[in-house]
Amino acid sequence: MRCYAFRDISKGKEELFVDHAINVTKCAIDAQDALFRVEDSRVLFTKASRILQVSINTVKEFVIIATLLHDMGKVWTKLQKPCFDRGVCTSFKDHDVMSAHFLLAMGLDLGYIPRDIRLKDLFIAMVLGAPLEAKDDFRQALAYMVIVVFPVLLHNYAIASSKKYSLPYRPPTAEVGVLEACCDDVKALASYLKSHGITGVASYLEKVADEKKLKLMPFDPYTVLKTSAHALEIPTLVEAFIGLLNFCDGRIASARRG
Repeated sequence: MRCYAFRDISKGKEELFVDHAINVTKCAIDAQDALFRVEDSRVLFTKASRILQVSINTVKEFVIIATLLHDMGKVWTKLQKPCFDRGVCTSFKDHDVMSAHFLLAMGLDLGYIPRDIRLKDLFIAMVLGAPLEAKDDFRQALAYMVIVVFPVLLHNYAIASSKKYSLPYRPPTAEVGVLEACCDDVKALASYLKSHGITGVASYLEKVADEKKLKLMPFDPYTVLKTSAHALEIPTLVEAFIGLLNFCDGRIASARRG
């Protein structure tokens, strides 16, 4: 058994979860595609660094986390089951939302978002910008929401079906089981993160694989999504990172799924 990002045996098409995750990350960071040359990505990273007032290294780290883990919701046993029962898993219902909930839980557990910072305040800052007196830990938390949580929430052109965001989405439980066949893939992602020096997230993923469960932190994105992005720096920045993730996600998927 393997862990899949896509499978349709009737068409002889499949893509492994680990391969898709790493290749999407390479597209975004190594910028191998002509449309996102290295210097183009640096422009986005530099602008994000300036607007969010965090280092470029922090921006790059968060882009790696977002692109590598954008499909973590797919490792849920329930979503992987059709890959084997029917040999077809071409869509994974609400995996985008579950992935974002996982990344929010991880961000809280690892201190990217300190627990004394209210999510409500971060959502307001995503619309209006960080307060002038904001400390570094608040700016880091805001950057994590802008670069990681919201682009993953809205990736795969999910905004086209925005009705599901009109009310807080609630997963069945605060944690879901990980298919055993996906655990080696999760550990492979941990190894990839270690190669980039992101050891805290790597250890977190190893624990996910060992315990075979994803911890989720549901949230209501309505405060941000109801706001027009026109002429607002941070919502526009969120859209830029959604675009980067969607471009690389679609580029890698189309090359392997036809």
